[in-house]
Amino acid sequence: MSNDSSYQIGGGQLREEKIARLEYQDDKLTGIVFTNNEVLPRHGILLRPASYQHSHLATKLGCKFGSNDVVQVDKSKQTSIPGFYAVGDVSSPYSQIAVAVASGTLAAVAINRTLTEENLVQLR
Repeated sequence: MSNDSSYQIGGGQLREEKIARLEYQDDKLTGIVFTNNEVLPRHGILLRPASYQHSHLATKLGCKFGSNDVVQVDKSKQTSIPGFYAVGDVSSPYSQIAVAVASGTLAAVAINRTLTEENLVQLR
């Protein structure tokens, strides 16, 4: 990373300095004003807001947490507590619907497999 707190990603540039405000004209973005008063002309901006856990259930139950304040899960999305699964944003740093749906599907398959195996054992 360079000293000016910016670097290239693909065809775009990532800037890490603080934004003071956004400039608009006729309800359209025209520029980004940084705290040093530099104006970067732009018609669009991508932001990654900080995410955080809204529920304290996993903490109260004693789940282990990993980096980025996400609940640690195995490949079937089971937490450190047997029988307790976590999916979506609570178990992934990627706040995307596709990731949440995929992790929910993996957990559903694992839960179904576990319940089926338990039923087979009871039938024996």
